[in-house]
Amino acid sequence: MMGKVPLRMTDAMIWEVIEAYAQCAVRARDGGLDGVEVHAAHGYLPQQFLSTTYNDRTDQWGGGFDNRVRFLSEVLRGIRAAVGRDLAISVRLSASDMPGGVGVEENQRVLRALEAEQLIDMVNVSRGDYYRMDTMVGAMQNPTGYEAPSSSAIASVATVPRLLAGRYRTLEDADQLIADPDLVRKTREGRALEVRPCIGCNQQRRGGRFGCAVNPSAGIEDQLSEELIVPTKSAKKVLVIGGGPAGLEAARIAALKGHKVVLCEASPSLGGMLNVARRAPKSANVGDIATWLEQEVYRLGVEVRLNTYFEPADVEAEGGDHVIVATGSTPRLDGLQHTYPALAVTGVDRPHVRSSVEVLTESRNWGKSAVVLDTVGDYEGLAVAEQFLTDGLKVTYVTPAASTAEKSERQWPAYERFLQLGEFEAVTRHHLVEIQADQVLLRPHLGAEQPLRAVAADTVVLITPNQPLRELYEGLAGNGAALDLIGDARQPRDLLSAIWEGHRVARAIV
Repeated sequence: MMGKVPLRMTDAMIWEVIEAYAQCAVRARDGGLDGVEVHAAHGYLPQQFLSTTYNDRTDQWGGGFDNRVRFLSEVLRGIRAAVGRDLAISVRLSASDMPGGVGVEENQRVLRALEAEQLIDMVNVSRGDYYRMDTMVGAMQNPTGYEAPSSSAIASVATVPRLLAGRYRTLEDADQLIADPDLVRKTREGRALEVRPCIGCNQQRRGGRFGCAVNPSAGIEDQLSEELIVPTKSAKKVLVIGGGPAGLEAARIAALKGHKVVLCEASPSLGGMLNVARRAPKSANVGDIATWLEQEVYRLGVEVRLNTYFEPADVEAEGGDHVIVATGSTPRLDGLQHTYPALAVTGVDRPHVRSSVEVLTESRNWGKSAVVLDTVGDYEGLAVAEQFLTDGLKVTYVTPAASTAEKSERQWPAYERFLQLGEFEAVTRHHLVEIQADQVLLRPHLGAEQPLRAVAADTVVLITPNQPLRELYEGLAGNGAALDLIGDARQPRDLLSAIWEGHRVARAIV
């Protein structure tokens, strides 16, 4: 599946791995755990043995169903023999979305076979494999319970307890435990509105380790769990300038610590760029964290001032023991392409040159064709393209990268939708050279001698790294006050970085 030719396992190798499963279960028991689960889903080794596509063996481990299920059965027999009834034993199964993959009916046969020998005490059913990451790990384009049609069909033949995955977002739906591990406790205590929402963004990595975009404590709870926050003994006045995700999280944490917090936002509403992102197709859930953060700052007694623009003199007049600047960033619209910084794009001042913010927040006639230049590589470019396609435009997506939205796991389901929506072309490894009245001129990257390519464009959208709004911070620097710069104002990045920095600087205020 990953494009690598594997080594066919010998009998000795297979039995060595089977024995290793049993040893692992013993260690789990001796370590005080109550159960183990054998992962026979998502294309991993046990499911590879089950697959008629991948398992082309002709010995006792391949061929008919009884032979293909033998590896998984022997693993579970070995575990049961090693630990008896001391541990609960679960198996995880999933139906592949790959043509020729292990489907619902085959998984049902597996489940019946395992139950017939009483090898399992529970079954955990998911969906998909690495053929379709977007169905294996559902993001915000997937509806709540999207895995249920295949998962419930598999689980329907079970008599043991069943677990079903599927991007459930509330306690009633059932899964939100990464975004807020206290989901059950808060709900039981009548505090369901305090449950931090999962937004389905699949931003799960920070510095090479597991993380969560909306919960900075995820993965390092022993250091950053909010239960470890100790109320301050000396409350300070904390002034937060900017009500986007970074500023909101900073205000929330500072208030949790017991400081007097004043949050000032220049616009009429809180949320910052989340209010734009939530308007993109299939992205409404991203706004849920803005709503939750806003509820929390009000609940915690933060003084919120909207429509309040601060100059350095205003900050000094307001006074504060600690000032946090979270003023965000703004689109550049100068055509600077970091992969070709010496190239000055002509025509960027034409009236049909727009930002993603304008496209996603304004209702207007954008014409019949659009060119989207994307040098950022996140979902923003695809969101704009989908908005245009939904409005009936022909879209040409231009990027210097080798693929579109290379940083986003949401690109594949987006492509699937694009094929149904209209005319879409991705022009990779190209640069934008000139914007004319009704077309743009492109050139291949590293192809200075190549002829220019003309592409029709009634509207041109420039998505390049934003310009940080640091004027307030630079005007305050050196005045002696405790001062922090966070979020996009520090460096335009993503939601995970913004919330993390807001959390970190507020937590450090003693």
